[in-house]
Amino acid sequence: MIKKYTQLLEDIKAGKIKLSEFLYEERIDENGYSDDKNAIRRFQLLIALQYNPSLRDEEMLVQLFKAEIENHRKATFQGVYPALSLNAFLLSQYANPKYAELFLKAKQANFDTHCGFEYQFLVSAGIPETYQFIKQAEPNVKDAFYEYVGMSANTCYISETELEKWKEYLAEVYPDELIINGILDEIQLAIDLDETDILKQKVKEWYHSKSSWSKDELNNLVYFTKIIQDVSTQIWANEELLKFKSSDWDFACQLLYISELLIQQNFYDQAWKRIKEAHQYLERISEWNTAGLGRDLVECSFDIVLGVDDKNNSIAKEAFQWASDNVKQMENLHLDLLEKIIQAGNLMGDSGLNHQFSEILEKERKELDKLMNRK
Repeated sequence: MIKKYTQLLEDIKAGKIKLSEFLYEERIDENGYSDDKNAIRRFQLLIALQYNPSLRDEEMLVQLFKAEIENHRKATFQGVYPALSLNAFLLSQYANPKYAELFLKAKQANFDTHCGFEYQFLVSAGIPETYQFIKQAEPNVKDAFYEYVGMSANTCYISETELEKWKEYLAEVYPDELIINGILDEIQLAIDLDETDILKQKVKEWYHSKSSWSKDELNNLVYFTKIIQDVSTQIWANEELLKFKSSDWDFACQLLYISELLIQQNFYDQAWKRIKEAHQYLERISEWNTAGLGRDLVECSFDIVLGVDDKNNSIAKEAFQWASDNVKQMENLHLDLLEKIIQAGNLMGDSGLNHQFSEILEKERKELDKLMNRK
């Protein structure tokens, strides 16, 4: 899997491919969300750089890191993506104090990086060496740096011992050599490289090789099949996970999740069966209908009603009756749920339910408009 990305590196080094093809390039999707067109390709390149130390290039890593910072700064759905940490690690191997400013920009890229990007990178070139360099930096850079790691090398929040242990830990997380110990390592590499076809093949191979499943293996299967959008196998794995549940709350939550997956497959009768199974556990959960679990179960029931789309259907009638009875006792209903209640009320001919929740929906929309400064 890694060979073609190693070839990419060699082609970039030879000037056959421009590095600009891997740098930040904003695109806006049909919903108006911003992301980086080259984010996945850049991560693939970084993984190839991890496992090919002889092909690493310091300036290339700087340019890739600047692009990754820009991605984190502008992305609609912000977070701390694996590419940022991997890129930071590879750049930190040059132990150049001047990169403290770049690591600081990464730390400040968004709220999640502020919390989650490891502040040890700021002094990864050496504590005294980095503080000496920062003395020459702009005042705003110095202030931010000192806020994260301390006012001086002597009062640094990170000790030399802690820094060395952290470096040892990162060296284990990001080894130079790619070692594949079994199919799970192949699956993880396929996920990292976004090799969907290979991932599907390897997950299928792993699934058919198993005769019994542990809880951790089933959770892994759920994770893998979610990525490849294999809903049928997700349903099977989640059904098997019921064997490992012990509390009423966990049983009810698991049955809810299974019903949501069944609705995706249009198996409305089976989905309602799981919701009804959850009811027996709700009886032993105090104030379940004031929690998110209650709202989710009600919403799932309305989804079944709307999916069946037949007011004379026995499942639709039963699901609607249960959901409408319980939703009347609930507060803090989100807009999507309110709209589903009204749609289901229209379908089932319940004008009283519609009137009650239409008023609530109108009030919530006005509150939202006010919050968003809309008229």
